Amino acid sequence: MPYAILSGLDRRVEDFLERWTANMSDAGFLESTTAKREDCILSFHWFLAPIIRSAENGNLPSFGELIANEDNWADNIIQTSRRHRSRGITGDMFVGCFKTLVHAVLEMVEQGDEPCEQKKEAARFIQRWADAFETLIVQDWTTRSGKEGDRYLDQANRQLTLEKCKYENVINSISELVLTIDGKGQVLEANRSALRYFQKDLSGLSIMELLGLKGESLKVLCSDHSTDAPLEISVKDMHFQCIFAPLNNVSLASDGYIVVLKDVTALVKQSEILETIVVKRTSDLLKKTSQLEEMNITLRTVMKSVDKEREEFQERIGDVIRSTLLPALDPVRKAAASDIRNSYLDIIENQLLKLARGGGQNNHAGLLKLTPMEMKVSRFIQAGSSTKEIAEALNLSVVTIQTHRRNIRKKLGLQNRNVNLTTFLNQSGPLEP
Repeated sequence: MPYAILSGLDRRVEDFLERWTANMSDAGFLESTTAKREDCILSFHWFLAPIIRSAENGNLPSFGELIANEDNWADNIIQTSRRHRSRGITGDMFVGCFKTLVHAVLEMVEQGDEPCEQKKEAARFIQRWADAFETLIVQDWTTRSGKEGDRYLDQANRQLTLEKCKYENVINSISELVLTIDGKGQVLEANRSALRYFQKDLSGLSIMELLGLKGESLKVLCSDHSTDAPLEISVKDMHFQCIFAPLNNVSLASDGYIVVLKDVTALVKQSEILETIVVKRTSDLLKKTSQLEEMNITLRTVMKSVDKEREEFQERIGDVIRSTLLPALDPVRKAAASDIRNSYLDIIENQLLKLARGGGQNNHAGLLKLTPMEMKVSRFIQAGSSTKEIAEALNLSVVTIQTHRRNIRKKLGLQNRNVNLTTFLNQSGPLEP
């Protein structure tokens, strides 16, 4: 039985629409049809539904049983024919459109991969039901009186007029610029916003010339810039996002487009301002980077100089140790009298003091007695920091810092002297860490 073939057809909607549109165009019906895309899809399903049910049951009714329409299986298609009649479509045109639908379905069967016998059986089912559909359509069309047809036509015209007014009111209330164009790109209609902006009659003008679009065909342009990828253009010192919406998504008979221009001038100007700010800040950052690089070069030069001075200082220390300290140790070992030993020891002490403070003359021997923490406090005092500031910097209490100050004065021999500790430390030379 052909059920597998027929049930598979119902899922091939896009294939059907492509074939039906081609058949309608070849027969000359496409330009005159008023069917929407959704209506065409419904007609396709309504046509196949009773055929698929019949094939599923394994039963092909006789032609007489079908045209009796006892279970109203053809009513959806008949109602469709009535609606088209009320829109001014003639009977022969509607039947011709219906036949192009049938031919599209038969082509889908004939070009399938199934065995030939199965395809013939499926085609026999389709043709039997198609003949019954056609007979019932013609019967309904011829039995309705002329007055009744005129009444339905008047009602349809009034309804179409109302729908047209609604459409025009909605389109004209939109702030965006909206135009409809045909397949060749000529403007058919424009809403009030578009007319106000362009300030001229737009009918018949080329959309490519109107928007200053060059280098692309209309078909390529419209396919590349749908609702998912709007085209950004500039017209008369204003910036727009341009969208091309194909009308054949609504009506198979239309090859035109709706063109929507959304004003994004404010966004573009804001973007330009932000870009200017970014460029300026980038330039400032590059300048600062250049300055930092120069400072790094200078710092490296200074560090090299410091390293050289350190090496020279270490050489001087070595010379002093070799020339003065080491020779002085031997007499100390050999001297029997304590006063001689003490004399040599004084020489060694003075030399050590000079070495400890870089050879300065104002170094005090008591500084060598300070603990590491007392040395830290001394450096803060030398820098002019108050007791409270030192306590905060070292995370200690004020009382602890005061105790350190007393111990420092004691070790430097300043307990009973009216000498300022800060002044004394500054006179003693730098306190290196």
